[in-house]
Amino acid sequence: MNRALYRGGAAPLMTPTQLSERLPMPIYLMVSGYVGPFFPSTCRAHPSPSVMVVVNKTLPPSFSDNNVGNTFPLYVNGDQWQQVVVPVVEDPRITSWAGKLDAQGDQLKLPIPIYGPGGKDVLPADTPVGTSAYSTAQPSGLYTNRVAEYLYAVQQLILLKAQSV
Repeated sequence: MNRALYRGGAAPLMTPTQLSERLPMPIYLMVSGYVGPFFPSTCRAHPSPSVMVVVNKTLPPSFSDNNVGNTFPLYVNGDQWQQVVVPVVEDPRITSWAGKLDAQGDQLKLPIPIYGPGGKDVLPADTPVGTSAYSTAQPSGLYTNRVAEYLYAVQQLILLKAQSV
């Protein structure tokens, strides 16, 4: 779908508004490990004039239902990648939530062993037995299992970075 935006050479420059509309979901998927950047024709002497974001894992069904996969491959201008996307992805407010948005809670382990008939050790201590209702690793209650608010925060950060360049 996005191949029409890139016919070789440098990918076209996007406005700050276009970047903030097109990049939040790819950045979320990149931080979650479902997509990754590909730098065609890159070497030390000649950095790639464009970056292609491609799917490197099967997307969960919830993303397939929303046609998220249709946005890939996504082409981003190499300069905009360096000046906008890299600082956003390196921002700890973005990367510290990786893999935590869908967390069910902290893993619960047995504090003591469970003994069965005859004194036999059935379940040793530290055996995982489930998860708690809340996770202590969550960024905050606002973002617990809510990707929409996270994407809005990413969108605002992209807009801020793109307007400052």
